[in-house]
Amino acid sequence: MPASNRFGKRRDAVLFTTALLLIALAGLGTAATASASVSAPGADSGTGSGTGSGTGSGTGSAAGSPSLAAPAEPAPAPVPTGTGLWGHHYGDGLAWIPQQVGPRKNQPKDGSVEGWRYGLAEDVRYPLPPEVMTDFEEICGKTRVTAGAKRVALVIDYGDAEDSPGVTPPSPRLVKKCAVVDAGADSLQVLASVAKPRTDAAGKVCAVNDHPKANCGDAVAAAATEAPAESGSGGVVLYAAGGAAVLVLIALGGFLVARRRKLT
Repeated sequence: MPASNRFGKRRDAVLFTTALLLIALAGLGTAATASASVSAPGADSGTGSGTGSGTGSGTGSAAGSPSLAAPAEPAPAPVPTGTGLWGHHYGDGLAWIPQQVGPRKNQPKDGSVEGWRYGLAEDVRYPLPPEVMTDFEEICGKTRVTAGAKRVALVIDYGDAEDSPGVTPPSPRLVKKCAVVDAGADSLQVLASVAKPRTDAAGKVCAVNDHPKANCGDAVAAAATEAPAESGSGGVVLYAAGGAAVLVLIALGGFLVARRRKLT
C-alpha cells in the first residue's frame, strides 16, 4: 500500500475520532443546559435572584454560569388565608383585649376605649386588634359630657390590602372618634353613632361603612398558585446543540467519502 494512502487513512481515523469527541462534548453540554433549565423554581428564585446572592444571578443558572434559557416568570403571590371579619376589642391603656361578648350585650362605661379592626383571622376566636393603641384622653380628653350621657373613645381600623384581597380598603385606614351616646348604649350603638355598621340577624358586625361591601365573616381560601410553564428556551438550546452535532457528523462523512474516492 502506498505511503500516501496509509497516511490518508490515519488522518481520516484522527478526524473521525475528533468528530466523536466533539459530539460527546456537545451532548454533555446539552445535558447540563437541560438540567439547569428544569431546576426547581424555589432554588433559582431564592438564591439566583436579582440581588446577586451566593450562587447565581437573575440572568444566570443555579451554578452561577451564564445560561441561554430565559428566566422563569415569578409565581403569583398567594392570597392570604383566613376568615375576614370585624374584631371587637377594648383597650386598657396598654394593649387591646378581645371582647368576650357580642356588641349588643356589652355596655361600655364612660371613659372606655373600644377598637374595631377588619382583618383575616386564622382563628375567629382571636380577631386582629387595631394597628395602634390609644388612650381615652387622646381622643375624648376635650369632649364634655352631659347628664345621662357617656363618652367612649373609638378606633376604627379598616386593615391593609392583605386583609382585603382584591379590594381597596377605605382611606385613611385608621379613624379615631369620640362617641357621645346615651348612658345605657351598648357597643353596637356606640359604633353606630360615628359610623354605619352592617350586621347579621344575630347582631354580629359584618361591615363598617360598607367595608366589605358583601359577605359576613366568610373564609378566604388561598388562591391557586400553579408553577409557571417553562418558557421553552431549554428545549431550543437542546435542539440547537443536537442539530450542530448532526451537521458536524454529516460534514465529516462527506469529507471522508470524498477523500476515499480521491485516494482510490
